[in-house]
Amino acid sequence: MGYAVDWEAADLGCKSEADARAAGGIVNSSWLSPRHLVVTPWEPPLPGLEWYLAIENFEGDHWFEDEAWKVWRAIAPHMADGASIEFSGEGNRWRIRWEDGRVFEDHIEQVIWKETREITAP
Repeated sequence: MGYAVDWEAADLGCKSEADARAAGGIVNSSWLSPRHLVVTPWEPPLPGLEWYLAIENFEGDHWFEDEAWKVWRAIAPHMADGASIEFSGEGNRWRIRWEDGRVFEDHIEQVIWKETREITAP
């Protein structure tokens, strides 16, 4: 199975600098790295902004979901509430989300398209 990560939607916020470094170390020393996922702690440019994990590389071929869940659970204590990473593959889209030191898997239930304008030539 092959999966893709939505780089723009990734919000891997951490509770602190120490948590970003700890979570990054867990991810980068797991089976995910270096082939599947490589992250680096990102220092905010301004005081008051949260530290987070920046995705440096992602390769979703031969992905083992059960093994990934172990990593997501291991970093849960370090992740900020609402932190998430979104994936797609084989016609599905889902995200991993952290809240209160717990980790959840959310799936899209419904997509509603709204016609906003016609762009064909008059």
